[in-house]
Amino acid sequence: IRDIAQNEFSELYPYACGFLDLVKLSLHNDQRNKIFAFLLHQACEKLYNTILMVFTNYRPKSHRLQDLGGMVKRFSMELVTVFPQNTDGEKECFNLLCRAYIEARYNDKFVVPKEVVDALVPKVDLLFNIVEDVCRKQFDYYKQQSKKQLPKERG
Repeated sequence: IRDIAQNEFSELYPYACGFLDLVKLSLHNDQRNKIFAFLLHQACEKLYNTILMVFTNYRPKSHRLQDLGGMVKRFSMELVTVFPQNTDGEKECFNLLCRAYIEARYNDKFVVPKEVVDALVPKVDLLFNIVEDVCRKQFDYYKQQSKKQLPKERG
């Protein structure tokens, strides 16, 4: 289980990093905000999938961040703090991120203000940090469990 989890983490986590890095490197171009929102959505999706694979060895077919976020919160309530929904602005920001998966690609009228992208980048950064921490702790747990199950040497 530990090896499978580590392999999945080693593939999915850097993949998600790539999406965020593309956004950070290109933020000076305001004309591509809906593409940035799509890339941030992809980063979040990969991060949620990373947690699910590390903890359950299961990756759902869903692209809905609301669903994926609901699936991972049982592994760390800290994940719930990344996209708070306390104000209309917070709700709208998360809503645009969620809609970006489809609409950034297929709806010419879909608009994501630069302020939303600017607000999302630190949230996705926070998600990266939490995911890395939660997964590393799970790897430590797997390591401890595997040591407990090693047969004792006969003397």
